[in-house]
Amino acid sequence: MEVVSFGSARFKVSSDYLKGHDIVYVSPACDWIDGLNLGNGDIGVMVYGPPNHMKFSLNKSDVWDYRYEPYWLKPEFRHSVIAKAIEERDWKKLAAITRECDELYEKLPYPSFQPCGQLEIKMDENHRYFYQRLSLQDAVVKTRFTLDVPGLMRDVGSYRSCATTCFVDAVRNVFVIAFNFQARRLEKVHHPEQGMPPKGVVIELYRQCNEGLPKPRFGFDEECVWMDFTFPDGFRYVVLFTVEGPSYQVEKTDDRVRVRFVDRVPRFTLYLSIATSREAEDPLEAARREVTTARSMGFEKLFEEHRSWWRDFWSRSFISLPDKLLENLWYKSIYDIASCSRGKKTMPGLQGLWCVDNFPAWHADYHLDANVQMLYWPVYTANHPELAEPLYHTFTKMLPKVKEITKLFYNLDGACIPMTTCPTGINHGGWFTCSWWPMAGAWLCQHFWWGYTYTKDIKFLREVAYPFMKECAKFYEGYLKRDEKGRIVIFPSVSPEAGGPGPEAWGRNSTVDIALMKYFFKAMIEASEILGVDEEERKKWKDILENLPEYPVVDGHLIDMEWRSITQSRDPWTTAGHSGIPMPIYPLGEIGLDSSEEWLKIGKESYKYMHTWHVWKACVAARLGMGDEALKQLYEFVDHIRPNGLHVLYENIYQIDANGGFAAAINEMLLQSHNEVIRVFPAIPQKWHDVKFADLRAQGAFLVSSEIENGVVKYVLVKSLAGGTCRIVNPWPGRDYVFYPVQVRDLENQKTVDSKIKGYQIEFKTKPGHTYVVERPEKPLESF
Repeated sequence: MEVVSFGSARFKVSSDYLKGHDIVYVSPACDWIDGLNLGNGDIGVMVYGPPNHMKFSLNKSDVWDYRYEPYWLKPEFRHSVIAKAIEERDWKKLAAITRECDELYEKLPYPSFQPCGQLEIKMDENHRYFYQRLSLQDAVVKTRFTLDVPGLMRDVGSYRSCATTCFVDAVRNVFVIAFNFQARRLEKVHHPEQGMPPKGVVIELYRQCNEGLPKPRFGFDEECVWMDFTFPDGFRYVVLFTVEGPSYQVEKTDDRVRVRFVDRVPRFTLYLSIATSREAEDPLEAARREVTTARSMGFEKLFEEHRSWWRDFWSRSFISLPDKLLENLWYKSIYDIASCSRGKKTMPGLQGLWCVDNFPAWHADYHLDANVQMLYWPVYTANHPELAEPLYHTFTKMLPKVKEITKLFYNLDGACIPMTTCPTGINHGGWFTCSWWPMAGAWLCQHFWWGYTYTKDIKFLREVAYPFMKECAKFYEGYLKRDEKGRIVIFPSVSPEAGGPGPEAWGRNSTVDIALMKYFFKAMIEASEILGVDEEERKKWKDILENLPEYPVVDGHLIDMEWRSITQSRDPWTTAGHSGIPMPIYPLGEIGLDSSEEWLKIGKESYKYMHTWHVWKACVAARLGMGDEALKQLYEFVDHIRPNGLHVLYENIYQIDANGGFAAAINEMLLQSHNEVIRVFPAIPQKWHDVKFADLRAQGAFLVSSEIENGVVKYVLVKSLAGGTCRIVNPWPGRDYVFYPVQVRDLENQKTVDSKIKGYQIEFKTKPGHTYVVERPEKPLESF
């Protein structure tokens, strides 16, 4: 069997190791929620239904209903008026001003991510045997099934074998379905029907009825069939396909277009594309070009191109856990993110690239009080920072609109990123306490900063991250107020979604706001120093940082906020659904294993009061070194996973974000590098004795590989992508450095590298492209 290796790691694995993580069905997924998902970051398809009625829901990243009601244009809807009402505890006035913001989100179905349509393939046959497999390695759904022969018993072999293969091309905007009837040899045929392909094949394309929207238009010519849809605001998209193989007739009705095969056909291939008016002047011609090119290339060439992309993708990192269920979900979660987020495309919302509902939960929009951030938490350590590119692209593109609304509502320069928004940058509304939370931008900026710290890409920092972060900094400079002693007071302050939409949510100096302001301005100071710019602004940022309030701590643990408006007291209320208490620990990294004994104790005590997502709690537990607790939380999350690996809420409402949080928690258990200090296996559960990983990415642009065997670290490999100083926590604690030293070798020249021991850290300088091993001299890398 062919084996593959990862860099200088001392282990090798089978080239088809990912097969063990495929999703396999032996009965069809009747409901969309259990379908098998495919995607290339722009087109998303959910595959479900029985083989005689195959269904494919279609989505595209930029197909949204972009309409909105600008409720914020009313003159009384201004931050100064609202802040005064909160300060005076005039809850009646506050409710009157913000009522429309609260109510429109529930009343209006837009703005929202929208389904493009539904493709269905039907046959006048009944099926028996069924076997379906989603290959993570190749991002393809293959289905094998047999069709009945009426009137024959099973014991005479009354079946006809069929197979379908479908994938969304990784490098072209084309969805491909190939059908193949596997005829039986004549001497084994007991009935004429057994040698015949399926009959009555019909392909239908339609969009689910929505009374609030116009009907689609359908068309066809000698080569292609299409559906053309225009939203009331003029935004348009086209779904177009061609079928290679059969002769067919096309029928149009008011609500669908139908392709009916004239004869039985043993094989056919369908090529489908979706194009929009946001990317092409003529979406119909754009979709036609994609499909024509794909058809001219043919199935085999397309699939090889697609397969090659995914094989390269999976070659960039590797993990092996003793718990194969969690290992499976890690790979599936990374697959899901790679399938819905790629390149300079529109960033996915709450439901990724898979939405079948005209009225999706929470508009399937962007929630920036954890959901957006959580989806992208794992991509950096998983060594796929490129998957965050849609986030950078989408939010940079919306800046002009965001700055316009910021000026109107706050009368301030810069950008206050809305907490609930869509690709245009407008504020959707919803609970005012959440939707107009002003710290969403600071949290979003962590991803822009991580985009630099994990890659050391100075061009990205200069041209993408820093300009965006600076617009947010301009806003915060004007927004933050001071008391008579010059100390920053964050008022009005909230923890989003804690306290609901009412007055009990408001207060002063919430933990989440303090944590974000500390992290954000530290990043701004460091970024400006690296780029050698904005020296005067840097002085202001340092002053803000020095005068931020202390964290509110009661009885040795963090509380939600310092003071609440409704009680006029220091209320130790700690129920924070989305953010708040976890923030200084994860993802911001201020409290953790590097902290003082006092603050580590506060962190662990605060953990007891965190009422948040299981995956987020698992990340927090890992940052605190509590591996068994992290494992417990991950299994709580697993209870809410469907057979296809997707996370559901409230029965059949699915969201993509928690899968990102799950993968991030696994990453944190294996490797941590916040503050650019590397820790390997910082939170391994006691029962995990043998663990390995390869090419996980650490801050500082280092690729790290390591193994634990019988609970002991064997070695640590560090590949330096950008040079610089590497700091790593000694993986053999308690080792006497005098009698039992730890050495660092450069594997490029096999020379020992000068290293410094600073407390529990090993520090050494690196060269770009060189790989280093941290090892025990008596057990060098080559001994394994």
